Amino acid sequence: MNENQDSVSDWIEGIKRGEGDAAEALWNRYFSKLTTIANKKLGSFPRRVADEEDVAATVLNTLCQGAKEGRFPDLHNRSDMWRLLVAVTANKIVDLKRRQTAVKRGSGCVRGDSALQVIDSVVSTDPTAEDLVELQEAWDRLQELLDDELCFIAHRKLDGFTNAEIAEELDVVVRTVERKVKRIELVWLSGP
Repeated sequence: MNENQDSVSDWIEGIKRGEGDAAEALWNRYFSKLTTIANKKLGSFPRRVADEEDVAATVLNTLCQGAKEGRFPDLHNRSDMWRLLVAVTANKIVDLKRRQTAVKRGSGCVRGDSALQVIDSVVSTDPTAEDLVELQEAWDRLQELLDDELCFIAHRKLDGFTNAEIAEELDVVVRTVERKVKRIELVWLSGP
């Protein structure tokens, strides 16, 4: 994409062609605005599994993937873009709230502990041999749900590494590790 192409309409055409720099330009332009909208729509809803930044990232990913696949034929300009982004954000919030208040997730009344905290608390006590066997079986099942990078992060967290230490090791920012830890928790809560 030409560096002089800085209009939203040009970026839209770029994401329809799958151009990464067009997606990055849209991300830079709309991420903070979508985060603000998602924050307002989430209100006091708990952010244990996903927060407003996760919603904004998902919305932008949906937009870029959908445009590339031709799912938004009426997407041509800045106004179309903004209407679509706001609508997708609202839908993502509704879906998130619906998933998190589902009966299988405790109807929104689950404890605040993350899966990593629960495993850590079991490991830090004096478990019996049976507890250790059960924990190992559970750990094996949980690892199967993760890709290699998420599995690496989960191992590091259980080994007592901080998010900052993991970020340094992976050469990413701390917020990236925080998001991936949330992703691990989401995968583990959702199950196979």
